[in-house]
Amino acid sequence: MPDGCLAGAVPAGLVPAVPSGGKCERWEECIDGHCSGQLGCPGECRAHTLAAGGPCDDRTLCGPELHCDRDVCRPRGDVGAACSNHWQACRPGLACQGYVAPSREPHASRREQLGVCEAKRGAGRPCRRVSLGHDCAPDHFCDFSAAAPTCRARLPAGAACTWQDACADGLRCDGLRLAAPTSSAGEPTLAAAGVCRPVADVGATCDPAAAETRCPLGMRCADDGRCLPRGDTGAACRERNDCGPYHHCDPAAHTCQPDLGYGEPCRPGPGGGPGDAGPCFLGTCDPAARRCVGACPRGK
Repeated sequence: MPDGCLAGAVPAGLVPAVPSGGKCERWEECIDGHCSGQLGCPGECRAHTLAAGGPCDDRTLCGPELHCDRDVCRPRGDVGAACSNHWQACRPGLACQGYVAPSREPHASRREQLGVCEAKRGAGRPCRRVSLGHDCAPDHFCDFSAAAPTCRARLPAGAACTWQDACADGLRCDGLRLAAPTSSAGEPTLAAAGVCRPVADVGATCDPAAAETRCPLGMRCADDGRCLPRGDTGAACRERNDCGPYHHCDPAAHTCQPDLGYGEPCRPGPGGGPGDAGPCFLGTCDPAARRCVGACPRGK
């Protein structure tokens, strides 16, 4: 990677230029396939396996229309095909239903039971998490606020909403409040319903305590209850979320500052706010050297 691409607050754009087998630090560098290393860490461009029956693992991925099943690239299933629990086991628009994972617990042993690829579920059907989404049909959402999660049609403007993706396109569940899950593996619980409203603009009123507001995704709901742009360098802040992309909240000055590159001096500890990754871009602040270092696995 050219010097400087990862060293500043805003990384330069990359045009794929590295062939298979070449060194890389980001997926975007590879002409074909992907970079085997973690983001920002040394890796090798690896071509995807394009033929069904070819090998795959966590470093060699399958091409389009295939998924990796037990180290072999297999076609994604059509309706009625047997499927594993892999999130790409079925073709787009389908979901794997009925899969049961194996268990070797002494008092609850069971064998794996394959599922079946089915169309995603319509209103009134039970639903569950699938990768980062759910198994409901397009224009539906999985209402996890219900006692039994259920697919429902996405809601129009003015409707009461009880989950974050409950509203139709162009609308947000304004004022929705969620509470902590009742179990370690559960979803958040509903504290107060919101209302589906159009996405707002700068200065619109909002609830800073809500899980979702009508503020655009590039803005934040400030403490004074207004939608405001995320801060640029020097803007007042309390946590990283108050600042724009590639900026962090300096915990001493309480101002937004550009993320730091490898080797730059840094202040150990969080960069302002719980869950904040700190001031270093794609790295951590070494407490002994007090400089940003890469967060790559050993040996890389």
